Amino acid sequence: CYAGGTYLTADESVGSACQTCKPAASTSATTSAPDGTPCASGQVCEDGECGLGCFVNSAVVAPDAPMAGNVCMTCQPDASTTSYSEVPDGLGCATGKICETGACLAKCVIDGAIEALAATNPLNPCTECAPSTSTTTWSNRTDGTDCGAGAFCTTGACSPGCWIAGALVAPGALNPTNSCQVCDPAANETGWSAVTLGSPCAAGKVCNATTCQAACFISGAVAAGASLNPDNPCESCVPATSTTAWSPLSDGSSCGTTGICTNAKCSDGCFIAGQTWSAGDFNPDNPCQVCQPTTSKSAWTTRSNGSTCGAGSVCVAAVCKAGCYVSAAFVAPDTIRPGVPC
Repeated sequence: CYAGGTYLTADESVGSACQTCKPAASTSATTSAPDGTPCASGQVCEDGECGLGCFVNSAVVAPDAPMAGNVCMTCQPDASTTSYSEVPDGLGCATGKICETGACLAKCVIDGAIEALAATNPLNPCTECAPSTSTTTWSNRTDGTDCGAGAFCTTGACSPGCWIAGALVAPGALNPTNSCQVCDPAANETGWSAVTLGSPCAAGKVCNATTCQAACFISGAVAAGASLNPDNPCESCVPATSTTAWSPLSDGSSCGTTGICTNAKCSDGCFIAGQTWSAGDFNPDNPCQVCQPTTSKSAWTTRSNGSTCGAGSVCVAAVCKAGCYVSAAFVAPDTIRPGVPC
């Protein structure tokens, strides 16, 4: 070719690799090389000119131009002039997404490291990668997320306690609506647990399982109000007096078929007019009346007619009279036996 006053052999270029002698095309001018022909480091030919760019899918692409449908792959002539190249990992590519190995993914890049969706912060189990919130910092996990034995997340911090009704309850805290229930993470992390059996829960009341009731807690067991001591029928549970010990029954309280209570002890006897009497005691006001529990524990019992009630006296219809009681009949003093004048 003879072009521009210069003689060129076939395929020889002048000034630019993008202009060569192609005798078949022209002997009087240079011919533009096909688009995409490499012409220098990181450059390709386009319309006979050598410039930075890539030749991909039969077209010249400008530097940094993204691949259709994937902004994580761009023309980077320094890396390749014949294909798209991956952009640096961690660049944002869409809302809540970053680039990783040429793909646009829902991940985070935190402190220079790529973190998978929902990955937990190794330094804080209550923060995680949540790209929809932030792709560059750890985000708080949902409150109530379990973060360890007996612990839950609240506002990004891991705290011990129970998660009940959407809130964190401190260990040992009582249920505000039931003082017989407590937060005990070792027993139940997500609900209330029963407090120790017999714990006081109100004046004159103790806990029986999760119920606050008027009762006593004695010797490791709950005794219902008014129940008797199985070892002493003269003691009972009186919560208003004590919830931790048996209380003595009032003197004169019945304690069996023939017994009454005196100073918290049960013995055969009677309780008459506010006073206790032992079985067999006579009425001090009437010797013809006796304490006989088998008949009555609350009143004097009339002694049998003819019972001795003093020197020369016998009982007749509960009255002590001087005389004799013969053949089931009262006989006045000095009465002569009929038919036997001696």
